[in-house]
Amino acid sequence: MKSVNEETLVIGFNVKADKSAIEVAEKKNIVINFFDIIYKMTEWLAVEMENRRPKIETTEVTGRVKVLKAFSKTKERQILGGKVVEGRIALERTVKIMRREFEIGKGKIVNLEKGKVKVGSVEEGDEFGMMIESKIEIVPGDIIESFNITQK
Repeated sequence: MKSVNEETLVIGFNVKADKSAIEVAEKKNIVINFFDIIYKMTEWLAVEMENRRPKIETTEVTGRVKVLKAFSKTKERQILGGKVVEGRIALERTVKIMRREFEIGKGKIVNLEKGKVKVGSVEEGDEFGMMIESKIEIVPGDIIESFNITQK
C-alpha cells in the first residue's frame, strides 16, 4: 500500500513556499515543485501522471502446440514431440502447460529440433521435437502455449 507521501503532488506556479512549509515537506518526504513557465509545469505534470497511472498487464498467446508424444523425462526436463497448431513457437521462451483448458504449470523451451536439426523457432503446421524444463509431467494431448506479457 502506498503511503500518502508517495501519492502527494505539490506544485506551484509563480509562487514561493515559506520556510515552515518547506521544513514540513522535507520531514514527510514530500517533493514540492515550483514553475514560472506554464507549459513546463503542464509537461512535467503530464509525465508525472503517466508514471503514476496503474499499468495493466496483458498476456498475448504467440503460439500453441499440441503434444503428440512424450519420449523421456528426468526430474526437471522432458523430451516431447508436438505440432504447432497456431502461431509459432520459439526457443528459450517461457510457456504455459495447459490440460483441458486449465493451466497446470509453466516451463521453458530449452531445445527445438525439426527433422533432427536444431532450430530457433517452428511455424504453424510443423511437427517437431522439443526439450522443456518443467517439473510438471506433460502428457500427449496437453497444449503448450507460448506467450508475451505487455504492460499498457
